[in-house]
Amino acid sequence: MTGDLELKQREFTEDFKREAVRILTTSGRNISSVAEDLGIGKSTLERWRRNFAENDLLS
Repeated sequence: MTGDLELKQREFTEDFKREAVRILTTSGRNISSVAEDLGIGKSTLERWRRNFAENDLLS
């Protein structure tokens, strides 16, 4: 065994990202709770929220 592990980066649709950010911003729940329920990292969800806010893509 050489210890070579291949990690595949998961890809999410724009709709999934938008819905995740919508849940975060409207549910009153904290980022840890929402991220855990969706099976994504907190930093990933925070980045999506920031990107949507910067680009005003939530509407």
